[in-house]
Amino acid sequence: MKAIGLMQYGDKSVLQEIEMKTPLLGDNDVLIEVYAAGINPVDCGLQKD
Repeated sequence: MKAIGLMQYGDKSVLQEIEMKTPLLGDNDVLIEVYAAGINPVDCGLQKD
């Protein structure tokens, strides 16, 4: 499973693609596949230029 993470403070160049372990699911859990996700413009504004 992939994620985007910040390992340090900085501009968009510090964003890294991270390989994550697939979470363990319980009897009442489901795992969904996400093809795209939105980005909050406020979060983008908080990034250092």
